[in-house]
Amino acid sequence: MKITKKELLLNASEKLMSKKGYEKTTVEEITNEAGVAKGTFYIYFKSKEDVLFELLESRLVLYKEQFEKVRDKGVTLYEKILNLTIFNIEIAKKQSDFFMIYVREIFKAEENEFNNKLKKELFKLENSGSKLMIGIFEDAIKKGEIKIKYEERLEDIVSIFNFMRNHIIRKRFFIEKKNLTLEEVESEAKFLIDIYFNGIIEEVQ
Repeated sequence: MKITKKELLLNASEKLMSKKGYEKTTVEEITNEAGVAKGTFYIYFKSKEDVLFELLESRLVLYKEQFEKVRDKGVTLYEKILNLTIFNIEIAKKQSDFFMIYVREIFKAEENEFNNKLKKELFKLENSGSKLMIGIFEDAIKKGEIKIKYEERLEDIVSIFNFMRNHIIRKRFFIEKKNLTLEEVESEAKFLIDIYFNGIIEEVQ
């Protein structure tokens, strides 16, 4: 299947923005990387910002579809969280360019360096995964499978887990530049879940 010029531009944008950041990437660099004329860019996008919007939206749709399939595989809360954590680490590994953009720009959005529209899109992507995770916890609570402290703070509890997961992904793939095997990905997921659910303190004998 022949790739379209729009897809070439999106792929080029993703590659460049992951390396240089959104702000430092220019339209000219994007068109050069895509191998198209500069005027072609404006046939598909009004601005560089629109490219990032489309990348976010396309990844959001794909993420939600795949997330929901993985979510339905597990039976217990532990199985579901484990499957989803492995899924998230694998997605970050396969889509490392986009993950790098996301990590950089979500922090900038929190620091008010972007306009309101872009911040809204970034946080929509962030919140979509959190809402799905919250739903998993709520189902487990309703079924009587678990009882958790601070149930009224469930949104914050899920956000803490997401932060821990993103730290692991960033450290392993982007700082240490590890190429994890499937077994190593599962080991990282189990470590994260153990720390999250059981804490770090062992009883002194």
